[in-house]
Amino acid sequence: MLKDMRPSAYDLAKSGGDYAKFYERYKGEYLPRLQRAERSYRRVIAEHEGYIRDPMSKLKPGLSAEEIRRYVEKKWPEDIARNTAYLEIITGIIAERTT
Repeated sequence: MLKDMRPSAYDLAKSGGDYAKFYERYKGEYLPRLQRAERSYRRVIAEHEGYIRDPMSKLKPGLSAEEIRRYVEKKWPEDIARNTAYLEIITGIIAERTT
């Protein structure tokens, strides 16, 4: 089986592709700020994974099954994907600085 050969979010952002502005914004940040951002994105991803496992821990009672499904199948996975890309970029910048 072939390995997925897509470039990372970090590589794309650094080369001017998706999230290039995010990369430009963070590439000059101090290392402690980057490390704090890394922890924050990891926390947000974990929170959203928890919401998918238990939607009612986040949502108010009274939502329809369709509304709940939209959060579980669309909104939160999209949030996770975006924050995962941000995390990849931040960790790439940190690695750039520390190697």
